[in-house]
Amino acid sequence: MQLEDFSQLLEGLIRLQKENRARTTNGDAFDSLLSRQGRIRKGTGQLAALMQRSTLPLKTVIGSLNELAIGPMAKAVSLFEMANETKNQARQQTLRDDSLPVQDEIIKQLMELLARLDKNQQARKDLRRIRKKDESAHKSITTALEKLMKGLERMQADQTELASKLEKLPKRKVDELSEEELDAQKEFDDMVAKWNKWKKGTIDELTKLPTGFVDDFGLRSDINSVFEEVEMVAKRPKTSSLEVALEDLGSSKATKMLETSRSGFPTPRML
Repeated sequence: MQLEDFSQLLEGLIRLQKENRARTTNGDAFDSLLSRQGRIRKGTGQLAALMQRSTLPLKTVIGSLNELAIGPMAKAVSLFEMANETKNQARQQTLRDDSLPVQDEIIKQLMELLARLDKNQQARKDLRRIRKKDESAHKSITTALEKLMKGLERMQADQTELASKLEKLPKRKVDELSEEELDAQKEFDDMVAKWNKWKKGTIDELTKLPTGFVDDFGLRSDINSVFEEVEMVAKRPKTSSLEVALEDLGSSKATKMLETSRSGFPTPRML
C-alpha cells in the first residue's frame, strides 16, 4: 500500500470519529455510539498493522495509532460501555459529557497524523514536478535532503550510543558523579555542541535551495524544532540524571523528521 492509501483509511477513521462525536451531542443511544467507537478503535489497530507490514518508514505514525487505540479510544469505549449499562439518567449524561473531550483529542491526533502523511505525499509530487521543470534545482534539493537524512541518522546513532553507555553506569544523582560519570556528562555536552553546529550548517545549506520548496515544507523550522528539543534536555538541572535526559530524546522530533524525510523526500532512485 502507498501513502495515498493510508491517508484515505485515516480520513475514513476521522469521518467516523467526527460522526460519533456529533451523534454523542445529539443524544443518540449509547449502544450505537459504543458500536461505532468500537469500529473506530478496531480500524485504528488494523491501519497500524497494515503500516507495519508496508515498506514505508512509518514507525512513529504506527506508534501513535497504537497509543490512540489503547489510550483515548479505549477510554471512549469504556465511557460508552458504562453509560450503556447504567439506568441512571444523570450518570448517563455525565458519561456522555465526559466522552466529548476524549473524542476531541482522538480527532485532533488523527488529523495531525493525516497532515503528516499529506505533507509527505505533497513533497513527493512537488519533487517530481521540479525534476521535470528544472533538473538542476531537483538535484540540489535531493542532494541536500540526502545530507539532511544522513545527519539525522548520525544524531540518532550518537544518542543511542551515549544512552547505552549511561545504562551501564551506576544510577546516581549528577551531584554525586564519579570521574567516569563526569566524563559521560562532558560527552553529553559535547554532543549538544556538535549538533548545534550541525543545525547551523544545515540551515545555511537550505538557504541555497529554491525557497518555495524549503518554505512550503517548513524544513528550516523542523530543524530548529529538532535542536530546540536537544537544547531543552541539555538545560535540565544538573541534579537530574543523565539517563533520564537521554530517554527524553528517545522518541524525539529528530526521529519523526527522519521518518518524514525518508517517506516524503525520497532519493532520486525512488522517484
